[in-house]
Amino acid sequence: MSRDEDYTAFVALSYRSLVRTAYLLVGDRGHAEDLVQTALVKTYTAWPRLREPERAEAFARTTLVRATLRWRARRWHRELPSAHLPEAAGPDDAGLIDVRRALATLPSGQ
Repeated sequence: MSRDEDYTAFVALSYRSLVRTAYLLVGDRGHAEDLVQTALVKTYTAWPRLREPERAEAFARTTLVRATLRWRARRWHRELPSAHLPEAAGPDDAGLIDVRRALATLPSGQ
């Protein structure tokens, strides 16, 4: 078999298992599939160095976990969606007047 045929057979055998693993790591099917695609692209690039199917699967899983860790490292964790937005605070009129007064004392060039 050619390189592409070997790789295609590998993907056909391992795709579902890799998606299942990624889903357990991230909890979202769509994102799990994206991470698996990233891992499979890197596996394809390294395919000539991977001589045995067991090594290819281990390489793909390792790449998948590393991609997940990179995603978690840059993911924004502080903002949570809310069904109800808090009331917007009104402008502090006293502070606004002080700022305008201070700005009025500056020379026109500034």
